[in-house]
Amino acid sequence: MATGGIGIAPGPNDSDGASAGYGIGSSDGDLQSLTNGALFDLASIEFDFTPTQSPLTFEYVFASEEYCEYVNTQFNDVFGFFISGPGISGTQNLAVVPSTNTPITINTINHLANSGFYLHNTPSFRQ
Repeated sequence: MATGGIGIAPGPNDSDGASAGYGIGSSDGDLQSLTNGALFDLASIEFDFTPTQSPLTFEYVFASEEYCEYVNTQFNDVFGFFISGPGISGTQNLAVVPSTNTPITINTINHLANSGFYLHNTPSFRQ
């Protein structure tokens, strides 16, 4: 899934501002609860399922072309992984910095903050 042209995804990330987003305003109540800014270029998937085993586990990778040039700016890509259902109060975001309730964004996991969860993939000649 991508929020813009997928052609820039293979990398390398060797151009600041290589955005292929479309600047389309988006609306999502769950994601909006994770950020103060406006939402643009939303990509989402929703599905229903019935777990057949316990515990239920998920693995995900969050990536953004906005690393590193937009870290700690008003442009803050955000990722939410929401779950609801029996035994869960309301809707719960599973995409949080480990051992916290802090949502996954480019401002909360990057080369400066929570860097142990960040993979720097800029070519060595640009570091």
